[in-house]
Amino acid sequence: YANLFYYNEQTGELEFISAGQIDPDGNAELVFTHASDYTIVVDTRIMSDNGQADNKSDETIPASKTDDSTSKYTWNNTIIIIIGICIMLIVIGAVFYVRKKSGSEEE
Repeated sequence: YANLFYYNEQTGELEFISAGQIDPDGNAELVFTHASDYTIVVDTRIMSDNGQADNKSDETIPASKTDDSTSKYTWNNTIIIIIGICIMLIVIGAVFYVRKKSGSEEE
């Protein structure tokens, strides 16, 4: 199991957030409630703050489900758009550079 803990700077302690079973490919789904400092502890059991789930190795704490078909591809589409914008900026910069260089040779 991958056990997600949040580091609370005010108390100086790790607080359990969620846990997910690690699949054969080494992937686990975990819920992040906010951007902060986290750590993941891998163990054979769920390490929740409540003692009920600690000894039940077949029980997982469910993460909120998202539509996998959109969440996986949303990030990929964003990267593609950013790469496309970077390529356009490079091409525009190259065109200006070539025009400036050819203009200075004519003088």
